[in-house]
Amino acid sequence: PSYLTMVTKLIVGILPSFFYFIACAFFFIRALLSMNKAKRGEFTVVEDVLTEIKDNKLSILRFLLYGGRYRLKAYLYHVFKFRSGKMFIANAEEYKNTRLGAAAEFSMPGDIFYLVFYNDNPNKIVLLFSSKTYAYKAEK
Repeated sequence: PSYLTMVTKLIVGILPSFFYFIACAFFFIRALLSMNKAKRGEFTVVEDVLTEIKDNKLSILRFLLYGGRYRLKAYLYHVFKFRSGKMFIANAEEYKNTRLGAAAEFSMPGDIFYLVFYNDNPNKIVLLFSSKTYAYKAEK
C-alpha cells in the first residue's frame, strides 16, 4: 500500500472517533456544570398557569430525518405553553413512563405548574411539575 492510502485510512478511521470523543467530553462537562448550578442553588422556581397543552404531537421533521427507523412514540412530543410566554417541549418517548408524560396526558389549560430554570438562563425551562401531583414549599 502506498503512503497516501495509509494516511487516508488513518484519517478516515481516527477522525470520526476524535469528533465523537470531543462531543462526549463537551456534553459531559456541560452536564457537570448544570449539576454544580443545581447544588449551589442557582435556580429559580416560579408558579405559572398552563395556557395550552399539545400531547403526543407528531413531528413530521423528526420522522423524515430519521426515516421511520424507530417506534412511532420517538416522533411524538409534548408542548406545554404558559401564561408568562415560556414554552417547554419534551420528546414523548424520553418521558413516556415519567411524571412529565403523566402531566402531558392529564393536564388541562388553567392548571398551575411549577417551572424550574437556572438563574443565568431564565427563558429555558429545565424542569416542570404539575401542582396536581406536587406541592412546593420554599426553604426559609
